[in-house]
Amino acid sequence: MYQVRTDVKKNRLYLVFGDPSRQELRKALKEVERLCLPLEPNFTCLTDYRNCMLVNADSKDLFEKKQNRLWGLGVGKTVRIIPDSDIGKTLMQFFRSMNSQYQTDYVTNFQEAEAILDSYSEEISRCQVPAANEIFKIIDMDGWEY
Repeated sequence: MYQVRTDVKKNRLYLVFGDPSRQELRKALKEVERLCLPLEPNFTCLTDYRNCMLVNADSKDLFEKKQNRLWGLGVGKTVRIIPDSDIGKTLMQFFRSMNSQYQTDYVTNFQEAEAILDSYSEEISRCQVPAANEIFKIIDMDGWEY
């Protein structure tokens, strides 16, 4: 079981996984690629694994492919919600064993995940570079304006 959706206003991707089969993971990856198109660079991703009761090591390659694809699509930060149990610890170890190119936090509830990602998004919006169509001037070392 899986669900994929986006919130363009928050610039966020939401993924929910139960115990997906390889076929479901392939479908989810295609859906992620399609749904991320309207998202801006440095989008955030909240992945919910609270209903995931086993880690299928045979699907590790697909999870890595998903992570690499998210990086290629411009993800800035992710938060994974895991169960507050031994299964959650196993999931965390499973995902940390992969080479992720972006920052991921682990929490046990939805509200905490949203708060972390909202904080990241606010920080990114404060650091934005002016848009290409904004007017500005360049002054070289000799004082010449362009």
